[in-house]
Amino acid sequence: MENKADTFPWLQVASAAARAVGSCEIERFFPSSMPRLPLFIQTAKLSAAVSRHGLHAFVGIRTLEELAACFISDKYKDTPAIASMLTEFLKLKHMLIFIGGLDKAADNRCLVEESIDRASRDNTIRLMVSTREYAFESSRTCHRLRAFDPVKIQALDDNQKGLLIQRRLPGVSVHSFCTQLELAVVHHPEMASSPLLLCLLIEVFQREGSIPNRRHEIYERLVQGLLGSHMDEHREKDSGIPKRRCMQHNSSSDATRFLQALAFVCHMRLKQPDFQWDSPAIKTQMQAIAMQAMWQNTTSDFSLESMGRRLLDPYTVGLLSKVSDGQFRFIHLTLQEYLAAKCTFQLFGHDAQQLLDQLSPLHSRWTREVAQFVACMLSAETFTRFCELVLASEDGAGAQCEMVHDFLTERGSSEKVEQMVRDDDDDCFYYCKK
Repeated sequence: MENKADTFPWLQVASAAARAVGSCEIERFFPSSMPRLPLFIQTAKLSAAVSRHGLHAFVGIRTLEELAACFISDKYKDTPAIASMLTEFLKLKHMLIFIGGLDKAADNRCLVEESIDRASRDNTIRLMVSTREYAFESSRTCHRLRAFDPVKIQALDDNQKGLLIQRRLPGVSVHSFCTQLELAVVHHPEMASSPLLLCLLIEVFQREGSIPNRRHEIYERLVQGLLGSHMDEHREKDSGIPKRRCMQHNSSSDATRFLQALAFVCHMRLKQPDFQWDSPAIKTQMQAIAMQAMWQNTTSDFSLESMGRRLLDPYTVGLLSKVSDGQFRFIHLTLQEYLAAKCTFQLFGHDAQQLLDQLSPLHSRWTREVAQFVACMLSAETFTRFCELVLASEDGAGAQCEMVHDFLTERGSSEKVEQMVRDDDDDCFYYCKK
């Protein structure tokens, strides 16, 4: 946010202020009515900076301003003029700080949240934070972020939903889409109220003329559609064969397996959203998965290198975005989690105990959503056994029972699992249903 010029209509004033850094004149550029300069801090990058410099470099940090100054100096180390300007704005307390993704702070989450708490107690800085709901609850349990009131992303109302649909679909298709949407939201109302899910539904509808009823099916069909189009274009470009003659299912399947394995490596093994395909860690893990999964039914020209070149071209595949030279990430964390879940299911979905071992701890930010997606992919027998193992690890706090309840919400009703919960622990069952 802070590096987009169109975010600040008063950037020229900021530039003038930057030239006055170090002198008393700078304070004249900031009357009390002037909008605050927004600074967006990605917690994952802040945490990476802490890890790179070592905790010894951050031992003296006591305030959020000091932590933000460290973030600025690390991010803008190659542009000292910008770093100096932003640091000066920070000293004048004329910033609105957005801290995104507190759940991604890894081992430094406590340090960041305690700095936030000190800033909120002292009322010395204006800030907003974002995190996943389960991470916020765990922070509150540890007596952090107590001064913050949670505000969830606002759901679309009927008017906003209608406008979004009309903007993205031709008029003749709106009625058919809305009719199907009414059936899909009976069990999952968030499909119509979530801006992300509604946009994905529209994308799938435009490709196939119908929409799925479950969240994981949305991602499944979206991935298939985008990959199919992308691989056809590559085959046409490489061979000169028109698209209608080069519709090869295997090529798309190869690409799907590649992205699933890549998401699994990034999310479940390396625990990072961004990746470089040239990284030895990525390629070693990918090769191990290829061997474990025995990718034998592939096209003759398939290899990890060739698939990497096809999917990581300058335009990517619609599922990946370019972060910097040679560095990519999936367009949305939930998409990465879904693809990682598909790979997890393919590698370990036949054995409930192995699956639980891979997904533990279930409430980690790296495994919780993956586990919910995987639960929808399991056979009825394996799902029942998996839930039995999850409940067996219940410690009385109700966390595992809550997780099973989330599985049922995502997957749909299962009388065996619901009866198993009731028989196993009435208190746990009550906790789930309350």
